[in-house]
Amino acid sequence: MTGETTAATRPDKDGWLRRAKGFRLAGVGISAFFTLYLTSLAAEALESNPHHVPTWLIIGLYAVYGVVFVSVPFLSVRTNARFRVGVFVFLFATATVLVWLGGIGTVFVFIYPINMLAFAAPLRVALTVDVVVLGALAVATLVLEDRDTAMGQLLLFGSLAIVTLLMGRLIHTNRALIKAHDEIAGLATREERNRIARDLHDILGHTLTTITVKAALARRLLESGADHAGERAETEIADVEQLARQTLGEVRATVSGYRETSLAGELAAIRAALAAADIAADLPSAIDEIDEPQRTAFAYALREGVTNVIRHSHADRCTVRIGPSRLEIHDDGRGGHAPAGNGLNGLRERLSAIGALLTAGPAPDGGYTLTVRLEK
Repeated sequence: MTGETTAATRPDKDGWLRRAKGFRLAGVGISAFFTLYLTSLAAEALESNPHHVPTWLIIGLYAVYGVVFVSVPFLSVRTNARFRVGVFVFLFATATVLVWLGGIGTVFVFIYPINMLAFAAPLRVALTVDVVVLGALAVATLVLEDRDTAMGQLLLFGSLAIVTLLMGRLIHTNRALIKAHDEIAGLATREERNRIARDLHDILGHTLTTITVKAALARRLLESGADHAGERAETEIADVEQLARQTLGEVRATVSGYRETSLAGELAAIRAALAAADIAADLPSAIDEIDEPQRTAFAYALREGVTNVIRHSHADRCTVRIGPSRLEIHDDGRGGHAPAGNGLNGLRERLSAIGALLTAGPAPDGGYTLTVRLEK
């Protein structure tokens, strides 16, 4: 995973607010469109007015109805659920009154509470209400004289209700996808942080241990005054400088995501580190039978295990055995090893990704053994 990928997948904390505002603006646009249509329904009600209701009452009811409906998109998702239910009940009850005042020609006012349900309620609730409303209107058409006209309006209303419901499901799905994208981005960011933390521990833990050992050896050589001690000390100091430069490059590669770990390179590095620590090394001479990704996993295990040998074991000898499905690091130390820390825990996580099992503990014949087994 590269640094660019990490930046691209970083969760946008402000994006949710922008998207929420976008959804609300879209909702306002839809509401405004339906409100324009509401004026034609009001005109229809004023023209028919079968119950001879005062004009001001019809206009007032339609005005309040329209204002409440337009305000629906501004109801936050965090608004109390009871309040949202109350708004729906008001719209539904008012729509019932308006149809009674204006006749079957104004039946489309029911599309407004149905529209609210489509965008704000779970699918099961919205679908149930749609079926109930359509059923009630179907029954109402049976008692009307002009059944053909009423049935045509009912079919058109049902089609609009279905389209509105589908639009609401589309927006719900889009919101769910956006939420899932943000969650995936958060997981990717955390995984990238964990990767960098593991790699930095692997790099710095091993290299700084080797640098410490080599620097201490150079100091002892200089203090001893033995023949050729100065030349050997210069060699160790040159190695320290080279290790420091190499580590700087590896840290940069780790942060950018381009670092590669080589099993052969790790074997060469630990051979030099063990020699500097005055620990005899018994290492494999060939690794041709090891396949990828086993080589990379074994390389990390080798680095962590031998670093712990140098740091904690007080060993005289370290033996490494590598097979196609097994890596074993054994030392004859007397000091034991420190309790499992970030290094071994991070190594376990890394190995578990390829189905490998890590065990570490005192050996029956003395010393300490770290074993990596690939589960078949």
